[in-house]
Formats: sequence, structure tokens, C-alpha cells
Amino acid sequence: MATATADDVRLDGNGGVIAVADPSEPGVDYGLTDADIEGYIDDAAFEAAQANSDYSEWSTERKRQLEKYYAAFLIRSLADKPISSTSRETASVTYEGDSLTIDQLRRKVDDRDPSGQLATMRDTDRYTGSTNR
Repeated sequence: MATATADDVRLDGNGGVIAVADPSEPGVDYGLTDADIEGYIDDAAFEAAQANSDYSEWSTERKRQLEKYYAAFLIRSLADKPISSTSRETASVTYEGDSLTIDQLRRKVDDRDPSGQLATMRDTDRYTGSTNR
């Protein structure tokens, strides 16, 4: 069971890490509800437990820290669409708010994940050999 909450992830919450628009607020027609964020937190908790065999023995605070940063990483890399500016010349994207970038979130997850598996993108299904047959 997840220990982190939507407020742990949402920047305007208590100790949140990324800015995520809340569509329940007046005038906002995009973003993620608390229920959406909690779905990502549940996924983060499940994946953390799968990657770390001793996860059930971790303290509540240690679990919460990994879950909030990993959920934020998942949101930022998979679902976060609110963009305040873009630039084709520099291939850059600016997200709403003053929140952590994907690379910063990846480092935060790596710091908290002893398995080293959660924030690492690996493509193991593709053949990468050098011989052509």
C-alpha cells in the first residue's frame, strides 16, 4: 500500500516536488486530479516493491520519499502536458511552475532506490548486435 499522497507530489502541497495543474480549480481545464496522481503513486509503490525485495521492511518515511519522487518522475515523463513556452531553435520545453526536471527527478529516484531499476530506461527487447545476417 502506498504511503505517499497527492500533496507529497503536487508542488503546492506539503513538500511537493512538481507543479501539476489541478482541473478542479476554477478556470483550469487540464492537468491531473488528486485521484490521477494517487494512481501514479500506487504504480510507483507497486514497482518499488517489485524492484526491492525488502521494501516491506522499509520505514514509512523511506517508502514515502521514493514513492513521491518516482510518481513525480512517472508523471513528468508520461503524462505532464502543461507547457508555458516552447522553442524549436533550442529544442527546449518549459513546464508550468518551478519544479524539478526529468533528469533531476531521475537523480532523486536513483538516490532513494537501492535496486537502481526504477528510473532507468532500458530497451532489452531489441537486438543490438553488429553482425547483419
